[in-house]
Amino acid sequence: ETITDTWHIVGRRVEAEVSRKVQRTYLWSEKSSRSALLVDVLHGTKTASTRFFFFSVLEATLNFYTSFTPLRAELLSAQKVRQPENAVEGETSIKSAMTNFTTVKTANPWLRSYPLLLQDVVAEQHEGNWIIRDSEGYFLSLPPRFGYGWYLRALSADGLWLFGEYDGVRFLPLSTWANG
Repeated sequence: ETITDTWHIVGRRVEAEVSRKVQRTYLWSEKSSRSALLVDVLHGTKTASTRFFFFSVLEATLNFYTSFTPLRAELLSAQKVRQPENAVEGETSIKSAMTNFTTVKTANPWLRSYPLLLQDVVAEQHEGNWIIRDSEGYFLSLPPRFGYGWYLRALSADGLWLFGEYDGVRFLPLSTWANG
């Protein structure tokens, strides 16, 4: 499947593996509210081929890999890179996001992490651990010893926009948008 859209770069994560690094860059489309994952495997001093600035917006064409749950994509072309005027819209209900996650995980049980874009959530401590909670009272646990809980708490007074990876147990925030 090939999609041309306006894509926001909403998250990036680099993980070290045995003799290489794997960079995952997440994009979110404006029109279809769909996520895409660009993966770069870096050996030695090699740099990633996707060098777009984090939180930039680009007009791009992506070709998605065949899957029951198409997420991973290849960048075919990109142009008109700019800064975002507003954050893209995300889920306001954690319950709804979990319903989507369950549907995707059922179709693809090998999926290790699922991109979630949530808005109007707050960060708070619950029994010594950090969670994010929506207005309906549903919550997701953040990883143990999450080091940025107080930052998220300070930013979430008026509702927070968060993007991150959900592994079925915990939500790892990769980016936030607060107060414009």
